[in-house]
Amino acid sequence: MKKMKKGLSVLLSFVMIITSLCFTTVKAAETNSSLTEISLLSQSVTASDEEARGTGDGYDGLITTVRDVDVDYLKIAYTIDNPSRLQSWTWLFNFMPFTSSWAGWECNAVTLSDSALENGEYIAYIPMKAIKDSCAEGDVAGVNLNYCEVEGVKLQLTGFWACTGKLATEPEATGKKDIASGQETVQKDIPDTASNQFMLAFNNGWNLGNTFDSFDTNLNVEDLKENTWGNPNVTKELLHAIRQEGFDSIRIPMTTYRRASKVNGRYVIDESWLARYKEVVDWAVEEGFYVMINMHHDSSWLRSWNGNKSAEEFIRFTQSWEQIADYFKEEPAQVCFETINEPQFDYPTAHNTIYDMLDAVNLASYNIIRKSGGKNATRMIVLPTYNTNQNPESLDDLYNLIKGLQDENVIATIHYYSEWCFSGNLGTTGFDDPVNGGETTSRDAIYSTFKTVYDKFIANGIGIIVGEYGLLGTNEVGEYVKYLECVNAVGHTYGMSMVFWDAGNYINRRDKNYAWNEPRLGEMVDASMTGRSSTAACLDELYFQGELSEDVTIPLIINGPEFKGIKGLTEGSDYTYNKEKAVITVKASYVNRKLKAFGSNEFGTFDELLIQFTSGAVWHEYLCKNAEASAGKATGNTNGVTIPFTYNGAKVRRISAYQRNGCVGPTHSWCKYLTFNGDFTPDYAGNKLVLSSSFLKDSSVLDGPILVNVEMWNGQTVKVWMNKKGTSIEVDSQYAENTSAEIKKPEKMVVYVGEKQIPSQYLGLPEGGSIYGTWITDSSVIKMDGWPAAMTFSSTPTDFTAGGILVYFYDIQEYVNGMFAVKAMPKVEGVTLKAGEKKAVTVKDVAKDAVITYAVEDPFVATVENGVIKAKNAGKTSVIVTVSQYGRTDDFTASVHVEDSLIPSAEPAESEAPASSMEPAESEAPTSSVEPVVSEVPVSSTEPAVSETPVSSAEPVVSETPFPSQVPVAKEKPDVIVQTEISSQVRQNYTISSGTIKEFDLSKLVLRYYFIKDSQKEQNIWIDNAAVSCNCSPYYIGYTSNVKCNVTEEYVEFAFTKAQLLYGGTFNIQTRMNYSDWSPYINFQSAGLEVYYDGTLVEQKN
Repeated sequence: MKKMKKGLSVLLSFVMIITSLCFTTVKAAETNSSLTEISLLSQSVTASDEEARGTGDGYDGLITTVRDVDVDYLKIAYTIDNPSRLQSWTWLFNFMPFTSSWAGWECNAVTLSDSALENGEYIAYIPMKAIKDSCAEGDVAGVNLNYCEVEGVKLQLTGFWACTGKLATEPEATGKKDIASGQETVQKDIPDTASNQFMLAFNNGWNLGNTFDSFDTNLNVEDLKENTWGNPNVTKELLHAIRQEGFDSIRIPMTTYRRASKVNGRYVIDESWLARYKEVVDWAVEEGFYVMINMHHDSSWLRSWNGNKSAEEFIRFTQSWEQIADYFKEEPAQVCFETINEPQFDYPTAHNTIYDMLDAVNLASYNIIRKSGGKNATRMIVLPTYNTNQNPESLDDLYNLIKGLQDENVIATIHYYSEWCFSGNLGTTGFDDPVNGGETTSRDAIYSTFKTVYDKFIANGIGIIVGEYGLLGTNEVGEYVKYLECVNAVGHTYGMSMVFWDAGNYINRRDKNYAWNEPRLGEMVDASMTGRSSTAACLDELYFQGELSEDVTIPLIINGPEFKGIKGLTEGSDYTYNKEKAVITVKASYVNRKLKAFGSNEFGTFDELLIQFTSGAVWHEYLCKNAEASAGKATGNTNGVTIPFTYNGAKVRRISAYQRNGCVGPTHSWCKYLTFNGDFTPDYAGNKLVLSSSFLKDSSVLDGPILVNVEMWNGQTVKVWMNKKGTSIEVDSQYAENTSAEIKKPEKMVVYVGEKQIPSQYLGLPEGGSIYGTWITDSSVIKMDGWPAAMTFSSTPTDFTAGGILVYFYDIQEYVNGMFAVKAMPKVEGVTLKAGEKKAVTVKDVAKDAVITYAVEDPFVATVENGVIKAKNAGKTSVIVTVSQYGRTDDFTASVHVEDSLIPSAEPAESEAPASSMEPAESEAPTSSVEPVVSEVPVSSTEPAVSETPVSSAEPVVSETPFPSQVPVAKEKPDVIVQTEISSQVRQNYTISSGTIKEFDLSKLVLRYYFIKDSQKEQNIWIDNAAVSCNCSPYYIGYTSNVKCNVTEEYVEFAFTKAQLLYGGTFNIQTRMNYSDWSPYINFQSAGLEVYYDGTLVEQKN
């Protein structure tokens, strides 16, 4: 087979994760360009070479600054020691423009996909116009070039140039949306090895899912075996239909759980069940399939293995394989064994990692199979990566294991369900949409991932079977079709075997013709077995609300097959086609004719366009009539609420939810959208929208108003307002709040020592909004942790430094860049004086240009003028000092204590003034002026002696301690929610948030859950998973190995051995408790929960 040719330069655009602005890079040209280049780099530098950069810790990552911005391109050349560890979208360099006022700082990243490999160096051209366009703050004064540190990869910048002129291969803008044109699909070299030959023969496969792998965890009910999860018995007719569909191979998952029991100390698989499984295997062989025997959901109990080979899980696993290997040892060579499905382990250690444990499992089953006799000595054995994923560590581990075996009859397997946000329908609804607002699409990820896998395995003689592929959510059918076309095409380009996952939800096993439940998916899977198909670039549904005045365009993605026509339509009168731009234009007259025939009061699909190509699948484009959707009132609770929803022919694209502090919901810490058919479900026939408990009970959803943005595919957003109070939910527009706040962008912001957040007055942020950090030049001023970052401010005053923050209020998200500093908090000293005296107010720690005003709460006790207290009557009050400085205004309070006069006097008549008084007459001025004491430098203040004329001072006093609050502090405690499910086991889920504790630390927490049971049998407890879900990077922090638990006859106690903050997120623990003999719990009752924090009992729950 021919090797892939080097691709021509292309113009690639991607959306940056931070700025959401489009930034374009251009790969190096293969033809000559008319560029003039000026070098900006005197020597090469590596990503960790601080000395070569000549920068300090505050500028970690900065390489150099470009001040001459009147050029056409910036060009970089670099080398990478291990590019296989990188994804195509991994950030390597970052160009950050800034203005003369130090604003800007938007990110413009360079990745592998933006670079061309020439003579061992990667080259990329970055248009200066694109960098300038990314900066919304004003004229660009300069550009910083920064490294993006990549763990485990040595990145070396070998050249940096400023360029003027034009690239020879820079394309003209055409408006053509040909997304696939930048990707290479030339068939790759496949080394001739036994492993690769088996991969090519396995080719297009189908999973007999949710059949022999189905099982019931309730040991008190009958095991329905292959029917447990609702699928009918497998028949010869089904297998024949699958073979006729064009599939070459079949993967038949099995689960031995509940089909194996201990006999004389050994696990023995039920003979009748195994015989039935073998019957289906033999039918498949007779039908001409290549067959994979796969141990499947047994990985669910194997994950509890602690790494000890004498542990029960390991013994059970190896004894199961001893029987499977022996039972099928005489099957023909077209039958292969897969050791375990999606292996994971919950109890790794530093000396026994997840990869060590996987190697042990794979090697144990491999050795058992090879020694079992029959044809197993040379049978193909399929070994999975960890969880069958494709990250570099997993690929490296499996590659090294297989290479060490020196056995050509071993093949590797991964699974590919695309990027999670697209696959699970979590906001990323389009196959060619940037995933979760990032800089790569699901299409990009397929090309990058499969190339990495090919380079690691197939190119080195080790075959790859993609044992499962598909999507996991309720996806828009047209976008699913695009995924199926691409994943099969790219997989076949690299020679990979592609095995479609079908749990009975795709091919209807109860239909006599075994038809596809969604014919369009079946059409594309069938077509993809033999070649490529072209598609539309747009959604497969086009929405119209009335008669059109303009024609409608449908851009195409030409993946090889050329446009042929639209079935039933006449080119010229009904539509036209621009081949150069690959765009169909449907005449407005045609659409209007179909609309008129549909009826004025109807909504929905009024026409289907069958777009045909010279080969491959037909593309279905639907024309839909719709009107604006709307929501009604509803009541419900956190178990779920059903909202009346008038769709009027429109369909829901995605939903996000917000409160005053920003996005809420189960994935709010890393994705703002809710899960389709998980957190919400539209009911188009019933005109309803259901919000489920998984959203409403999430710990991020607090009492108060909630805004739910329902985005429709027609471009409309329906705003649904509701209110949560305890467990009650009320949907009503009366709870709507003004979300149109305009966030200010001041040039400078100051935080006082002791403050935990940037004052909202700088930003015009309404009450309840939240602020996170994005970047900072000097981390000694503000320490930022995660993304978006929790901020910790310096405990001492600092100078100003450049940085950025991210502001949230409901669905408002605003980036603000400026200068930040920490300054001492102003302090006002209390005043004690005698009736009739005057005394100046002392204000410390203020700027020279501060504006200060004064007021007294109770004018009967005292008054104030120009900062001088005038005592009138005995009593206590407060002086309120308003300080305006650094662009902020704050009130500070101090006590005023007026004591009785020094010289008693006779009681005068009401109309008579006292003959002698310390207080002068209203019209009489004191002989000596009294001024407030305002100081900038810390001094030791001594209470002056009583005097009619206080001493005046012009120096402010610096103090770093804020004025103490007089508000009593409530008892601090975390929030703990326990969910318990009782069957043969006691399964519990603990959800913990910080509650009223500002800096909650898991290591200070102890939980004690009390229970009552009817047996004294020994109990076991497992921690299935423990993890922190944060509001900032790294978003998910595994914690399982740091949970210490102890179970007694009355309670189970949990302690946590590692210090860990939650950063506004939640901590979740999933546990299982059972009797050691696995007998069921009969009368298990919860008896309460005790919560201890920092050694103190802070809460008891019944």
